[in-house]
Formats: sequence, C-alpha cells, structure tokens
Amino acid sequence: MFFVSKNYRLHFCDFKKLLLFLLLTVVCSCGQFNYLNNLLLNKPQKNTQKKILQNNSPSKKKDTPKQTAKHLETYNLNNIGNNLPEKIKIAIFLPFSSQNKDLAQNIANAAVLSLFANDRFHKLELVFIDSKETAFEQQQAFQEIINRNIKIVIGPIYSNNLINIENMAQEHAITVISLSNNIAMLGKVFNNGGGIFIAGILPETQTEQMVNFAINQNKSNFAILAPNNQYGKLITDYLKKFTKARSANFITAEFYNNEKDLEKSVDRLINSFSLSIIPKKDQIINEEDKNYPQTIFIPESGKILSKAIATINSKNIKELDLKIVGSSQWDDPSTLHDSNLFGSWFVAPEPKKFQSFEKEYQQTFKNFPNRISTIAYDSILAISDLAQNNNIITSHTLIAKTKGFEGIDGLFRFLPNGAVQRNLAILKVGVNNFEIIEPASKKFLNY
Repeated sequence: MFFVSKNYRLHFCDFKKLLLFLLLTVVCSCGQFNYLNNLLLNKPQKNTQKKILQNNSPSKKKDTPKQTAKHLETYNLNNIGNNLPEKIKIAIFLPFSSQNKDLAQNIANAAVLSLFANDRFHKLELVFIDSKETAFEQQQAFQEIINRNIKIVIGPIYSNNLINIENMAQEHAITVISLSNNIAMLGKVFNNGGGIFIAGILPETQTEQMVNFAINQNKSNFAILAPNNQYGKLITDYLKKFTKARSANFITAEFYNNEKDLEKSVDRLINSFSLSIIPKKDQIINEEDKNYPQTIFIPESGKILSKAIATINSKNIKELDLKIVGSSQWDDPSTLHDSNLFGSWFVAPEPKKFQSFEKEYQQTFKNFPNRISTIAYDSILAISDLAQNNNIITSHTLIAKTKGFEGIDGLFRFLPNGAVQRNLAILKVGVNNFEIIEPASKKFLNY
C-alpha cells in the first residue's frame, strides 16, 4: 500500500514535477500494485532543471501558511520520525488489482489531487489499500485497515462490497464513505462514531427534481423506458410517487432486458395513453380524449441510450411533442456525441467546476477522470475542512457540518440517515456542451 502525506521541507516549481517526485519517493509496502504508474507519462523536458528551495528563513507570522500543490513530502510510515505530528489517516479502499483496476486508479488519482489542493494544514495522510475482488479478500483488506487503527475510509465502489465489510466497520467504529448510490444501505450510521455513507447521487433526488421541472414546463404526462433490473424498477417507483404527489399523469412503464427488446418496448410506449374522461359503456373514445406521453424518462447511458432515442424517433409517426429526459448517467461525453439527444434535459451537478477539474486531471495524468471520481475528491475536501479544528473525524463530525461543503459537484452535506445530500441542476444537451437551464439551489432542501 502507499502512504501519502505533506509538509514544507521540499518545494517544487510546478505541479507536474511534484507528482513525478511523488512517484519516485513513495514506498510500496505490500508490492501488490503500482497505483501511480501513469505519472511516468508526465516526465519533465530534458533540459528542465528542478529547483529545490529550502525554507531556511521562518515566517514572522505564527499562522500556518496556505498549503499549495508545490509543497509535498512523501514517506513510509514505518520510518517516520517522532518529531512529526500524528496525522488523520484515510484509507482509499479500492480494487486496484481487479478487473476494475483502471476505475480504481482513476478515483485514487482524484483523491491525491484533492489532498494537494485542500489539505492546507497538513493533517491528512492517504493510505491506499487494495480491496481486490472476492468477499474474503475484501474482508482481509479491511482487517488491515482495522489493524492500522484507521477510522475513516473512502470506498468501496459498489454496494455489494459494502455488505462484506459492514459488520467490521460497525464493530470498530469506522466511518465509510462509499461511492455507491444504493439506498438499501441507508440507515447505517452507528452510535459509536462509525457509519456508512452513500455518497453517490441518489436516484430519488434526481427523479423528484426532474418531475418538478418538467411539470413547471407544462409537461405533465410521464412515461419511462428503463432497464429490467432493480435500478430501473426503483426509478419507476420514484417516478410514480412524484407524479402522483404533483397530480400529474403517469401513463406507462416499459422495461427491456437488452438492445433487442428496445423496439417492442418503445412501440408499446409510443402508443400508450391514459384517458381524460371516464368512458361510459359503448362510448367511442375520440383522439382528443387520449393523453399521450409528453415526458419520457430514460435512466440509461451510452449505446443503449442512443439506440433508445433513435428508436423513439423512428416510431413517433404521430409526431407527438416528446421531451426525452434523463438522470445523471447522461453526464458523459457520449451524450454530446448523439445529435438525437440535442435539446433533451437531465439532472446532474453543474458542469463548470468539473470542467476545471477535468482539465487539471488530464494535464497531470494524461487521461480523463471518470465522472464518479469527484466523489473521492469532494470527500477529501470535506475531511480537510473538518480537520482544521478536529484531530479525529467520525460520522458524527461529518453530520455536524449542517451547512455542508462546496465541492466539485456543488453543495453537499452528510445526513444522519447516511445519505449525502447534493444540490443538482437541470441541464440541456447542447451542440458541444451541457447548458444550465435550472441552476442548483444555493440552499439545502429540508428532509
């Protein structure tokens, strides 16, 4: 595993050289994976001289100077001197040696960037631990977190991995900030200061906001085209719930198992309707009595989303005025590449801060960040903020900051039920970008 921490003894003239130094000096104690290997792609030019400046003249001010990405030291904890203060250890618990190793490294990179940017008071230490794949391996890796007395964890990615470590986290009062959005794992904040937080964007929040926005735009007849799985059925239940709460019309839900099912599902959806009257026996139903879908929710992304929207367009022979809407899954470059989605709406964080983060990430690591990597970035940001006045971070410490934190994905806060509440925007698919048509709220809704 790797240990990353900072102080003021070394100063580099730019961020890229700093990261290269991190690669060359960090010590891997287990030798199972090389998390920072992509940084080798970011070598300085041959004739560039590294400038190492020693901080020999102490500042007249007693306050701690502002930390920047130009100040870093890395070290193995086994060799650390007694003169350095104890830091808050954060385990980055991700599957570095599994089939999802690229995603794991991507998320870990974001955590490192956040450490450089936000740990101004040099109080944090990242410990990278390979969770691997099987339940047994995950529990073994989590036991290492327990053995090192680490009390706060970022990861795992998936909710089924959470199930494998839940009891261990509760027994040892460990706070786990998961990247999952599975609401089945809510309600697990423990009285002993540990707990599990679901930091992914919750489907309930997204669905409610989209329903409210669509109704305000006079689009009150809803239908959904969703995958035939637990997630698709969950979104459908939320859509029914919120349309009913707003006295709107839920017309139909159509599910598909794969791309081959799409055509039949779309055909049924396009021809579905509800009636605006209660027909009498043998009464002829006129076309004006039918309420066809106006808003079609598609909680999907990538190739299936493109296939779905193309099929809807081909099947819409009645030329219904349809508005296709989606979830934060649409927050991906592939959405912009599909001209059929132009003008469609979806719910997601405002894009401006992510665009800046994406640029910095790309310049540093020579690839692009996965969209969920900002969860790790924002989690480190929140812990850094609290660490200014706390030497120990617990689930109760996170919840106590009711005003929340301003992260890459906007304003967010930790709730007592284990949810991470986020303020989202409504975005429209433009030609080359996502346009904000309803900004994220600057205040939290009460729950």
